[in-house]
Amino acid sequence: MLSAAAASGPGSPAEIWQHIINDFSNITTPAALSAFVQVLMIDVVLAGDNAIVVGALAAGLPVDQRKKVILIGILAALVLRIIFALAVSWLLGVIGLIFAGGILLLTTPAHPRLTATRPLG
Repeated sequence: MLSAAAASGPGSPAEIWQHIINDFSNITTPAALSAFVQVLMIDVVLAGDNAIVVGALAAGLPVDQRKKVILIGILAALVLRIIFALAVSWLLGVIGLIFAGGILLLTTPAHPRLTATRPLG
């Protein structure tokens, strides 16, 4: 009984999958296709960055340990990317947080400590 409630409750895998299908049902519209390509390109850039870091970490290791480090690095990057994406999507739902972040970004360059120039040397 508990598993049936979890399978059909809010945020259940079935509900999440249905949202994914609904989101991709309009992929042929220019706005949806553009958003998808933007997210895809960001993901490709982040994956390339992860590959460089994991490769640099594994470069000095013996071959058997190198394969293990690369596998752990790839899995950790995947899990962390999913966790961070879920956290960001939750944070975007907090009312006023985007506005507060925008105000913070507008005021940051005007802060005297950040814009003060110091002589070199």
